[in-house]
Amino acid sequence: MSRFIIFGEEEFTLGFKLAGVNDIIEVNENSAEKEIKKILDEKVDGIIVMNNKAVKYLHERTRLKLEDSVKPVCIVLSETAEQENIRRMIIKAIGVDILAKK
Repeated sequence: MSRFIIFGEEEFTLGFKLAGVNDIIEVNENSAEKEIKKILDEKVDGIIVMNNKAVKYLHERTRLKLEDSVKPVCIVLSETAEQENIRRMIIKAIGVDILAKK
């Protein structure tokens, strides 16, 4: 069964709680790496939505693993998303680089 996981600090997860999302993992700087490794070790099928702040708590190797992961797909919400990361997510999701210059 696919899961829809919200991953981040309480400020980020609060709106999702109010919207009725139940699969929420609240983390802080000390617990983020451990919690995301649990999810990756379980080979969860689904989507992880996290904010940029939670991603910054993770080690670089873990970040790259999440970006390349197909199961689960990781979506990072950010006020200032980097174009290259968005491009990689689009390619992973649909298999086509729609931002490529002709």
